[in-house]
Amino acid sequence: MKSLNQDDNVKLRSMRRLESLLGRSRKDIKRIAENSGRYYRPFPKRQGDKVRTIDNPTGELKQIQKRIQERILTDFELPESMLGGVKGRSIKLNAKLHCGAPTVVHLDLVKCFPRISNKVVYKAFVEHLGCTPRIAGLLTQLTTYRRRLPQGSPASTMLANICLLRMHNELRDVAQTNGSMLSFFVDDIGLSGNRPEVLIEQMIGIVRNHGHSVSHRKRKIMRSHEPQTLTGLSLNRRPLVPRTRRAQVRKQIYHWASQGNCTDELQRIRGAVNFVRWVSEHQGEALERTLSRAQSSTSAESDRSRQGC
Repeated sequence: MKSLNQDDNVKLRSMRRLESLLGRSRKDIKRIAENSGRYYRPFPKRQGDKVRTIDNPTGELKQIQKRIQERILTDFELPESMLGGVKGRSIKLNAKLHCGAPTVVHLDLVKCFPRISNKVVYKAFVEHLGCTPRIAGLLTQLTTYRRRLPQGSPASTMLANICLLRMHNELRDVAQTNGSMLSFFVDDIGLSGNRPEVLIEQMIGIVRNHGHSVSHRKRKIMRSHEPQTLTGLSLNRRPLVPRTRRAQVRKQIYHWASQGNCTDELQRIRGAVNFVRWVSEHQGEALERTLSRAQSSTSAESDRSRQGC
């Protein structure tokens, strides 16, 4: 892992370098940074039984945030146990880290992004990315909203990882001492081993020391004789899509078939089937057969209707 102080590949020490990376003049960068709050168009998004506000950056600001992500943050090397928002890492890999464990623990950070303040983001740019105070200040203005890390920004997930790095490392050290495996998928913490549950209170204490908290409602201790899940995947033996999610996709297929040919809905269903197949080949093939039968039935019904006319 690269130094916690400076990343040799970035080291933003000059405005000329920043202009080159962002593809904008320093005048433009300063203007957008000073007016960054005006570019956000928040909207509510329902996730299960909760409604989460997406801050939704737009226009020039979003373009610059994409470049910050692609040209400044992407190459920052994170530990292998930090997987969320990192190129080449996924929820499937996260599940694999814990497959076959006697016990799996899930901890969820409450309001993770909103609790990462602009001061913490500024510190990350200085200490982890080697920015001068002036450049760190501009980048902080460009990547924070209302003095916190926004949800919906292209740069937010990677920035969250970097801001959580010290906390992650402390938790990892505790886990390793116990012979347990730790993983971070942004705000989802996975812990597995023979008796990882004995570490929960110590870990919650570390999380609190870093200004975060753990959801008591979402805290889970899962034994090998019961369903074990992390980031939406089952992992008792190998990564699989849970039965309830596959049942939901089948229901969508049957509904599509009963309503006729809706191209947009079919594309969404194909996306869901492809996701299942990516996680598990045999689960995906079963859904593909269901979809194929539904398409054949719909085509046959359409032919009969035309012949009747």
